[in-house]
Amino acid sequence: MAKADHRAALPKTERFATIAADVYPPLGDSEYPQHRLVPWLRLRGHWLQQAGFEVNQKIRIEVSKNRLVITAE
Repeated sequence: MAKADHRAALPKTERFATIAADVYPPLGDSEYPQHRLVPWLRLRGHWLQQAGFEVNQKIRIEVSKNRLVITAE
């Protein structure tokens, strides 16, 4: 008889990520004539599906100082 998987992850209500950098090209007559680094964030994992998010689903992102709130539409 197979043993129960005692390593099965319990749902977590908090996740951690690191803001990476990506390069944006200059905008038309921008004051930034060279490519510049911008913050970049990518989220992925089974935990997103467990939280109710599906592939190709539209989301709403509420933006405030030092905070992003992501809600499924």
